[in-house]
Amino acid sequence: MRWSTRVSVVAAVLGTTLACLPVLGQVGLFSFGPPDARIAEAGSYTVRWLDSPVAIPNAGHIPSVTWYYSRQQDGSERQRMVSLFADDFTRGLSANWRADGPFAFDWKVAREQDRAFVVGPRDGSALIGLQPTERDVVISALVRPRGVLSRFALGFRTQPNGSAYQLTADKDGLALRENGLAVRPPIATSQLLPGRWYWFEIGIRSHPRDVELRLRVFDEARKNVLCCVSQLNIRPGDRNLLRTGLLTLSGSADFSTVYVDPWQARWLDDVRNEFRWDTSGVPAGSYYLVAELCADRQVQRIQVSDYQVEVRNPESDGRN
Repeated sequence: MRWSTRVSVVAAVLGTTLACLPVLGQVGLFSFGPPDARIAEAGSYTVRWLDSPVAIPNAGHIPSVTWYYSRQQDGSERQRMVSLFADDFTRGLSANWRADGPFAFDWKVAREQDRAFVVGPRDGSALIGLQPTERDVVISALVRPRGVLSRFALGFRTQPNGSAYQLTADKDGLALRENGLAVRPPIATSQLLPGRWYWFEIGIRSHPRDVELRLRVFDEARKNVLCCVSQLNIRPGDRNLLRTGLLTLSGSADFSTVYVDPWQARWLDDVRNEFRWDTSGVPAGSYYLVAELCADRQVQRIQVSDYQVEVRNPESDGRN
C-alpha cells in the first residue's frame, strides 16, 4: 500500500481517556417531542427528537446516540434500527460484498449459535463493499480479534485508486490512518482481548478542506466505551477522500454485523435532529423508539419514547 506523506493534522485529539459525563442525566439534553406521525408506511419512518447542544459543557465531550425499537415500554428486547445500510451476513456475501485477489475464495461465512460472521485470510485480500456509503456517516462493525497479535483493518471511503482511510489494530494498538500513515499516535488496546466481540464505531464527515473523524469502541454488550477519539480533523493528501467511498474489511479477525448511519443520526451536537428509519424489514406491529445515550467512557442511559409507532409491513420478512 502506498503511504502518503501529505497528511496534515489540523486539530488535536480531545478526550481519549475522559471520565463519564453527568450531563446525560440533565433535563433538556435529549427528549422525544410529540411525533409528527405514528404510522410507518411504505417502508419508512422519520425519527425526530429534541436536544440542546448548549447543554454540552465542552466541545470535546460530545454525547452520541444509537437507535433501537422495542415492543416493550421499558425498551427491553430492543432491536437495532436500520437507516442507510445493515448486513449481518446471514444471507452470505454476494449481495453486498466482493473479494478480489489470489485469496478471494478464502473468505467464508461461519456461524456460532444465532450469529453469522465472515472469516478471511490473515494476509490476503480485503472484502470490499459493493456500494459506496453516503459521504457523512457513522460506521459500526462488530469485530472479534483473532490471536494475541491480531491485525485487522476497517477501511472506509476507499477510492478506485486504492486511497482510503482505515482503522487498524496491531501490536501498537488502534490507529486511524490515511493510506497507511497514522494521522495520530496509536491508542493502547490492552483491554481488547482476543476471542471477544467489540463494537468499533467510526464517524466521518467532510468539511470544505478537511475531514473530521470520531471513534468509539464499545464492549459487546455496549455497557462501556473502551476508547474514544473526538473531533480529529485532518486535511487529506488525496482530495478524493473528501468524497464518498467503499467499505473494506481485512485481516485476522471475525467480522459480524455492519451498520452505516447518517452522521446526524448519531451525534447530539448536530442540529438536524432527524433521520430516516428503514422499516421495510420490520415485522408489522407497534414499537417504542429507544435511544441509547452515551458519553465518552460509559453508556449512561436508555431513553424510551412515550408513544408507539405502528409499522405496517404485511409482507415483512423480519430481517431488521
